[in-house]
Amino acid sequence: MFIRRNIRVGENCIAGIVLMLALVPVGMCQTDPVQEAQPEPQDIPEEIVVYGKKNIVNLRYAVYTAEDNFFAAYNKFNSNDDFDVRCDKVFSISAHRRLRICKANFLLDYERKFAMGWNPNLATVRRKEKLLVEEMRTQVSEHPELLEVFTEMAKAKQDYDSERQGRCARRNIFCWK
Repeated sequence: MFIRRNIRVGENCIAGIVLMLALVPVGMCQTDPVQEAQPEPQDIPEEIVVYGKKNIVNLRYAVYTAEDNFFAAYNKFNSNDDFDVRCDKVFSISAHRRLRICKANFLLDYERKFAMGWNPNLATVRRKEKLLVEEMRTQVSEHPELLEVFTEMAKAKQDYDSERQGRCARRNIFCWK
């Protein structure tokens, strides 16, 4: 009895497979009347729009890119090489992470001389910082393309800060001072 049952199941399986193979070509040959009425795919322009959540890393990267663009444009229009600004990532021992710092050449020279034991006059450095701010204001007001890049940088920073503050308030990310 056990053997007969297996034979019947096998016969039923074979009959089912034969029927499926016989019906598949019939279904494949039939066309859908809706498909015939549609226009050619090349007539319809393809457009994909994706709306995603703001990524804090991408916003930070946008700030870095905007800063690089602004300081590159500023350095091009600037007449004094001491006021050229460079941005680098440095490791901060107190923060235990890498920070992005943008400094003018005269500040980098001051730090280099200070590390070698020379103690330059701090009042001179403060005076040069004020001159740097005045030079930036002058260059931004004189060159509209520099003003445009500055506006993009300010908007990128504002977007990043507002998203970061919102996430800090909701405790979605670890927030440091």
